[in-house]
Amino acid sequence: MPVPFAQALSVLLTDQKRVNRSRLQRIKAAWEIALEQTPGVSKAAKRAEVMSIAKSGAIRVTVDSPALAHELGIVYREALLERMRALLQGKDSISELLVKTGGRRK
Repeated sequence: MPVPFAQALSVLLTDQKRVNRSRLQRIKAAWEIALEQTPGVSKAAKRAEVMSIAKSGAIRVTVDSPALAHELGIVYREALLERMRALLQGKDSISELLVKTGGRRK
């Protein structure tokens, strides 16, 4: 029996959301482990939150201070990327790390 296009598309999009969600969950878990295992990263970095991952593999992380954004995005960037790539080897590809401040400045 033929299925209407809209119904098939709905099923496809639901499955795609489920796949994307699990990818984001893997990235978040790898991020937390990388923070713990990278020597020198401050305890404040644990408040950093992975917001999204692009199809290109760019991870967007939000922090609450410019100093922490500098620490994670410049000072420890390569160490964090290297650790995350090792953790996600064969599952997900990571191309870059974008660390931004999340709050508005007053």
